[in-house]
Parts: sequence; C-alpha cells; structure tokens
Amino acid sequence: MNSDKAFPGFWQSVLLLIGVFIIQVIVLIPVFVYEFISKVSILHHPATTGYANILSIGIVVFFAWKLMKLPAKQVFPIKGINIAEIGIVLITTLGFSILLSELDNIVRIVLPVPENIAEMFEKLISGSGSMWGSFFALAIVAPLTEETLFRGVILNGYLKRYSPATAIIVSGLMFGLFHLNPWQFFGAAIIGFVFAWWFIKTGNLTLTILGHFFANFIPFFIIAILDIEIGGFTTNYSGQPEFQPLWLDLTGLFLAVSGLLLASRFFRKPAPEEPEYNLAEEEFPDTSNEV
Repeated sequence: MNSDKAFPGFWQSVLLLIGVFIIQVIVLIPVFVYEFISKVSILHHPATTGYANILSIGIVVFFAWKLMKLPAKQVFPIKGINIAEIGIVLITTLGFSILLSELDNIVRIVLPVPENIAEMFEKLISGSGSMWGSFFALAIVAPLTEETLFRGVILNGYLKRYSPATAIIVSGLMFGLFHLNPWQFFGAAIIGFVFAWWFIKTGNLTLTILGHFFANFIPFFIIAILDIEIGGFTTNYSGQPEFQPLWLDLTGLFLAVSGLLLASRFFRKPAPEEPEYNLAEEEFPDTSNEV
C-alpha cells in the first residue's frame, strides 16, 4: 500500500459509478421528451447509448481527475505502441472473446436472458438498429470512456492504496458490475482483470483501449459485417443456448494462453529517461584563489 489518502478509494469509486448512472438519466431526459412528443423510439438506438456514455462518463472522469490532483499524462498515459504489442493484444482479446462467449452460453443456460434485454443486445451487436451507430457505441465510445474511467482513474487510485493483486481484482469486479446485468458481468470482469494487468505491466492506457476496441469489435465484425454463422458463437441471445464447437473453444484457449504468455514476457514499462547532462551548465567550485 502506498497511501490511504489517494483518490479514489473503493467507496469513492462506488460513488463515481453512481454519479455516472445519475448523469446518464439526466442527459437522457431530452431523449424521453423527444420520444413523448414524436412517438418515435430512439432510447435504445446505439447512437443514443454512445451519446449518454460520452457525457456521463466524460463528466465523471473530468471531475475525478481534478480530485486526483495529478497531471493528465499520469492519470491517462496515452503512449505509442509497436506492431508486436498490437499483435499480442489482438491474439489475447480474440482468444478471450471466444472463451467468454462460451462462458456466456453457460450463464444463459442457468439464467435465461429476458426477451426485451435479448432484443437490445442483438440490436446492438448485429447493427440492425444502425450499423454505424453500433460501431460508434461499441468500438469508439466504450473503449475510450470506460478505459479512462476504470483503468485511468479507478485502477490508478487503487494502485496507490492497495496491492497490485487487490487493485486488479476489485477494479475488474467493479467493471463487471458496471454493466448492470448478470449476462455481461463475468465476461466483463475477466477481461477487466486482463486489462488491469496490462496497465500495471506497461503503464500504457493505449494498450487497454486497443484491447477494449478489439473485444467489442471482433464479435460485431463477425456477426454484423461478415455475417458468419458459428453455432454457440453467433447465436441470438433470445434463442436456445448452445455450446460452441470444440475446435473453436480449443482455438480460443490456445490464443488466450499464448497472448498471456507473450504479454508476460514482452510487456514492460519503459525505462525512465535519465536527465540530460549539460557540461556547459554544470557548476564547479571556484578554485581561482587556491594556491
């Protein structure tokens, strides 16, 4: 533990998330008014989801950053990445996308998804409501807003208060709870653990944003753009749950484990830059009066 006064701690982060939900309701008031007047439903349009997330999470992130009293580059360390790092992120997130899809099938068997929620999930991931709206909400807004909040603000604060293991576990669980439904909780929590680990190893928010992009874009790309049918992977939420082919699960396991091993070996924080030595500015003792 580094400091019990660093912001945010656990309960402070809970208040931040409550603030996100309150602001979401407030910023959606114009949407409710529009629907009431026009009788046109836009509440569940993907672009509406993106709009609400940008404003609600953006306001909370800005407020939290001010309370942290740290430079922006320390809270939101956006740094360059190389081709190898991009490859590792892609391999890992593809593997986990497959494995977590199978976990999702198990959860749906135990706890079936209500029809209205299933319809909302399918509309978002398939792009049936709006292809560009879904891409905007899933691949652009969610990675940027959620990573700056959970890895930039919350994990940063936790690392100054708790051990790295505690910070990873608690921030990941909160990321799962943030989705407000049991069908996304387990997958979001697990991928949250991975992103938190990446952030701790590299101190680079770019990697987690890219990983979040891939995690959301891969199923969208397969289902909405390629329109490929894979049993258990592209099955509708409202349909009967089924398991994925064994070859797909084994492929996902291989990719996920390989990605984690590669990250463990190659993901490192860059060495701190040494101060430049300027001989012209170096001060030397005055020896002119010495004999």
